[in-house]
Amino acid sequence: MATTLKEIANRAGVSVMAVSAVMNKTTSTRVSERKRAVIEQIAREMGYRSNVVARTLRGGESRMIGILIDSCAPPWLYNILRHIESEATAGGYRILISEGHDSVDNLAAAYEKFEQYGVDGVICLAYDYPGQQEKFREHFGDKNNILLVGSYDESMLPQIYLDLEPAWLEAVRYFRSHGRKRIGGIIADLPIWCQQVRISLFRKICRDLKIPELLWHQNYCAEPECYAGEADRCVREFIRPNGLDAVLAHSDVFGAFLISGLARNGLRVPEDVAVIVDDSRDFFAALQPPLACIDHDEKAIGTQAVRVMLKMLRKEPVDHRTLIPCHLILRESAG
Repeated sequence: MATTLKEIANRAGVSVMAVSAVMNKTTSTRVSERKRAVIEQIAREMGYRSNVVARTLRGGESRMIGILIDSCAPPWLYNILRHIESEATAGGYRILISEGHDSVDNLAAAYEKFEQYGVDGVICLAYDYPGQQEKFREHFGDKNNILLVGSYDESMLPQIYLDLEPAWLEAVRYFRSHGRKRIGGIIADLPIWCQQVRISLFRKICRDLKIPELLWHQNYCAEPECYAGEADRCVREFIRPNGLDAVLAHSDVFGAFLISGLARNGLRVPEDVAVIVDDSRDFFAALQPPLACIDHDEKAIGTQAVRVMLKMLRKEPVDHRTLIPCHLILRESAG
């Protein structure tokens, strides 16, 4: 039989209201720190489990945050998820996770499930689907407890995404300051915001710095088993014909394969072609040569996501857009 608040109260010698305040993390009843520690210890010993659904039905908080993520999400999103969970736990919240499976309708169904479980708010890491932006806004545009993370949407929902331009500009300027004359950008031409914004950004930097716009934005196969072949094709069809001596490449895994692709095609890094990759992975430092990159600071993204969400739950004003700075990490591949 489940342990009740009354049983804990009797053993601790306090009121049921005091136990309820401690277990539900509310301030409705003042409880000293010493007595709070005693109540928590007794609750653990008696195996007490809070009834979240019952508390929610009474109009209280569930102290749960729902996370919507895609079933084919890249590794960096799961790193963000790890930091979200850590920050949420520190704030006294738990998380529930549901996958979108490449469909806005599935995201909407998952959101409805979250509502049934009484989650207080939802952090959405999956919504940048080709051709489904309008459908996303139809489902979620009027929600006041959802935060978008990792990309940009034209709706008025609060959003957190990367401030790419300063780091990209720094990377291109670094190439130029080290004598590189032919600088190319390598970006998959996919109909999703995260790729299209990079294409626009590289073009803007080329215009601002008055350098040739040398951009590879073909819709290449973005699957791990294809990367080696696509890297070779990029070298043969883009880097060699254009005489490039530096490239800024997106994304992380493709950039790593590009290093070996250049070597297979007789080009040395960084002597012949300097390389900086947009995104960061721990193994980059172990490559030969060590791979320079733009760090997206996944910990900052996850931490800030929870902090913004908690402000939303407290009904405090939040910025429509929160930008997370990126940082250029220079290693041998940059020259």
